[in-house]
Amino acid sequence: MIHRSFWLILALSISFGTALVEYLTAGRLFVVIPYAVIIPLIVLMPRFLYYYYALPRGRGSTRLLINIERALFIIVGLNAPASLLLHNLGFQYDRFLHFTMGIAYFYAFILLISIFFKNPGMLMHGIPFVTLIIAGIAMTFLWEGGQYTLDRIFGISLFSDRAQDITRDFWEDVFFGIAGGIISLAYLKNRLMRIVMDI
Repeated sequence: MIHRSFWLILALSISFGTALVEYLTAGRLFVVIPYAVIIPLIVLMPRFLYYYYALPRGRGSTRLLINIERALFIIVGLNAPASLLLHNLGFQYDRFLHFTMGIAYFYAFILLISIFFKNPGMLMHGIPFVTLIIAGIAMTFLWEGGQYTLDRIFGISLFSDRAQDITRDFWEDVFFGIAGGIISLAYLKNRLMRIVMDI
């Protein structure tokens, strides 16, 4: 059996490893700071919430935590090579990345917020379900806006694309991100309670 901290350790190792490579090879702080500080804090947050919020209230399960951390590992693991190398090669890794991120981000987000509900199953029905869809679409647009803002502040090129027109790139990123989110919603529609309660 895989140790319950396996995915957490892998995600943190990739994050710190990416920061170290960036520091030693290029010294690009806009990559070092996120991977050495921001991402590790985000990766550790679900474990903190699980042990200090969910567990004392009898919500969630070890399976829930492992699933969240596995999704975070996928997110970090696919973004690291993009930050280090792949975005500069001019081929459309970005499409695959946004599609996969849509799946993993939404999956991890839904599992994480489920610990704040006495009945997590309600998230997959009615108004909460529609709210999740709207929030997912909004977050996809906000992500693109965040990339644009970082480009303006740090003089980098997260938002721009060397391989195609920026307008097309923007709408492709949004489309693939939303498509990934829909897959997560469809997968969790009838499985959320089994993951949360480990049944």
